[in-house]
Amino acid sequence: MSASAAAGTRSLRDPGFAGFTLLRVGFTVAPILFGLDKFFHVMIDWDKYLWSEVADVLPGSATQIMMAVGVVEILAGLTVAVAPLIGGLLVAGWLGVIIGDLVIVSAVGEGRYWDIALRDFGLMLGALTLVILSLRYGPIARRRAGQQDETAGRDRSGQPEAATTASTRDWGNGGQDGEHRQTPEFESVHQALHSRHS
Repeated sequence: MSASAAAGTRSLRDPGFAGFTLLRVGFTVAPILFGLDKFFHVMIDWDKYLWSEVADVLPGSATQIMMAVGVVEILAGLTVAVAPLIGGLLVAGWLGVIIGDLVIVSAVGEGRYWDIALRDFGLMLGALTLVILSLRYGPIARRRAGQQDETAGRDRSGQPEAATTASTRDWGNGGQDGEHRQTPEFESVHQALHSRHS
């Protein structure tokens, strides 16, 4: 099996690549949309998800903090589009932070967001799945496979020449070191040439 085959085929007929593509597109679009909405609050008032202690410790208002969160989410989505392995890790880690915040907010009675925390846990598993699939189908895997195939191609191109050289050498010495075996046909030709010169 070639390194390219081991890296996975880039065809949507391959279920693995299809799943990788679906997750890559999803974790590119969703974080960007959520990040943009942190500035406009069209979907929902995002400020209510922020633990009050965080708002007290960090500089700026809750709205400003959520805008900063939006910037991170937009960058995470763009990273997934370009480098899904790194972007998937970034999204998974960021979702872990969000889950922690939602659990704390729910535990201290500032809201009841257990269902959202569970949903984000599922999204985090999806992001980690993207990371795993990126090891086989992502740009880094494809580039590494291409380099391995190129190296293997050079090795294969050198093999016939070595084999030909070895075959020629074996014909001359009968295939054994220091031994010169001659066929009857060769012996007849040799005697005829020797008689002619004589």
